[in-house]
Amino acid sequence: MQLGKQIKEIRERKGFTQKELAIVSGLSEDTISKIESGKNQNPTVYVIKTISKALDNIQFNIYK
Repeated sequence: MQLGKQIKEIRERKGFTQKELAIVSGLSEDTISKIESGKNQNPTVYVIKTISKALDNIQFNIYK
């Protein structure tokens, strides 16, 4: 599963909108949207860790 799809699935399961995740993570809503839609397929490690922390999810499977 692509990283963006994983993030979207976890975000929705936790009840966050993209806007809410952006606020909690300190990232822009545009950044979240681009990652989830696959327009940004190579987010930095910092961005992945920031989203993960905001979603309280320790690890994304980025190697599949």
